[in-house]
Amino acid sequence: EPSTARLPVCCWPGLPLDLVQLLHAADAQAMLPAVLPCVVEVLAFVHLDPHALRTDYFAQLLQHLCDLQARPSLQPSHPGFGPAAMCVRSLLDELLMRLANAVGMVPEELRAAVAARGS
Repeated sequence: EPSTARLPVCCWPGLPLDLVQLLHAADAQAMLPAVLPCVVEVLAFVHLDPHALRTDYFAQLLQHLCDLQARPSLQPSHPGFGPAAMCVRSLLDELLMRLANAVGMVPEELRAAVAARGS
């Protein structure tokens, strides 16, 4: 008989999915172009929960998103930059712009705040 015990999930209360781990797994399996749109849709509603924006989990998620966006392979100047990288980069740019707006910043300020928190 299957166990009904809940596995611990490190995320903000109410979200039964660990988006940080999901992004790590998708990245490791070269599935970001398929998974990132779903993450973007989930995070499109995060501004409705102001508390969520101030959690350590959200800061960790933002750090991961900023790290992804800064990757050399996701820069238009990279020789291997193609359609999949362009889709991932566009999604990250739009998501970080939305999240920055949710906290009253521009994307550059948000990236700097995330970087400062990580140091």
